[in-house]
Amino acid sequence: MKKSILIGVLAALMLFAFTACDNTATTGFDQAVISITAEGAPEYFAGDEVSPSDYTVTATRFNGETFVVSAEDLKLEDNSTVGTPTDNGDVVTAGTIVYTGFTYLGDKVSTGVEATAYKVDAINVVVNADQPTYYKGSSTKNLNDDYTVTAYALDADKEVLFERQLASDEFTIESANITTDAFSKTGKAELTFKVGGEAPAAIEDGENTASLIVMEDYLESFDFEVMGEGATTGYAIEGATITDAEDYVVVTYTMASGNVVKSTDDDIATDYPKATSTAAWNAEVTVDTSKFEEGKTYTITVTAKVGADEKESTVSKDVNAEPNKVVSFTVTMTGSDAIEAGSEISVDDVTAVTATWADTTVGAVEGVTPAVLLENVVMTVNGAEADTYTVPANYPAGTELPIAFSLKNYPDAECTTTLSTKAGA
Repeated sequence: MKKSILIGVLAALMLFAFTACDNTATTGFDQAVISITAEGAPEYFAGDEVSPSDYTVTATRFNGETFVVSAEDLKLEDNSTVGTPTDNGDVVTAGTIVYTGFTYLGDKVSTGVEATAYKVDAINVVVNADQPTYYKGSSTKNLNDDYTVTAYALDADKEVLFERQLASDEFTIESANITTDAFSKTGKAELTFKVGGEAPAAIEDGENTASLIVMEDYLESFDFEVMGEGATTGYAIEGATITDAEDYVVVTYTMASGNVVKSTDDDIATDYPKATSTAAWNAEVTVDTSKFEEGKTYTITVTAKVGADEKESTVSKDVNAEPNKVVSFTVTMTGSDAIEAGSEISVDDVTAVTATWADTTVGAVEGVTPAVLLENVVMTVNGAEADTYTVPANYPAGTELPIAFSLKNYPDAECTTTLSTKAGA
């Protein structure tokens, strides 16, 4: 009884082992794809990239089984394009399709494909209904999106053999009105459409060109910054004489073309004649006579003509007078001309501070003497405050040191002095 039970158990285990081995075989290399073939010769224009989904691709596995491959497991090899036919409708090579699934030993599995090829003999150009208005200076980078272009292949009798709508990047538009991706002048712009560098004829009763009117650019909106970067006068200092309001402002203009320019830009008057404005102080200011008074707030109003109808518009902003302040300074240091590797530098080596004030005519604020500024000198090394710094023994000669200076209580003051090791030391 025990012997028969043992034999039965062994038989069951062997059957399980064989079944397991068979499962391994059906999920291993036997399932690897070793070749593919493609059927079909879909229609394309010469130079097109084919789509693998236009073909019936059959794969053969290592075990001999075959199956139709899903388009998701296929890709077109780089630089594969449809060849140029001698005559419209010729079957030509169209590149290589590659299988991206499981292959034997990871080998590349691919097949060449063919296509029925045509030349572009004619086009038809239709302007889209939502074409925007263009102005002098408007970008033309997206101009192609305004047009629907259909390409046609024709037989000897001008009958259509094949046609396809072109994507916006499959044609180019040229015009004498376009310079560097923008409309460079106003008026009627004649547009020429090219495919593959050539300008095809128009299909019968169609168009192969288009035209549009480029409008004069105008000011759509504006804003301004008081004492912004580029302003002639950077500060409203107590006691200083008040000059023209334009000196204190930088105006930003947004044009109908979409371009944004500033009053400080070069050639703005030539390139954007409508980007113009005037600035004025509130009535209590007499230019070149009035002085900024302590703690007082003043108002600048900028006026410009906005819109195609050039309606006058204004923007006002306040200007607050402030005490004179140090905007930059230099330091004089003992031994600064003889720094070498191994030298020790101390903040106490600074012997003098020479300040530049925001308004030189007003002069230093009472009580802020060179001695006071000297007491406020701070030295930093690599951004961290330090009282001393020893130049490393291997520091190169004639090289700037990682030392900077600032003034406590004068956050706007920028030090223009730099320290370097002695050249040739």
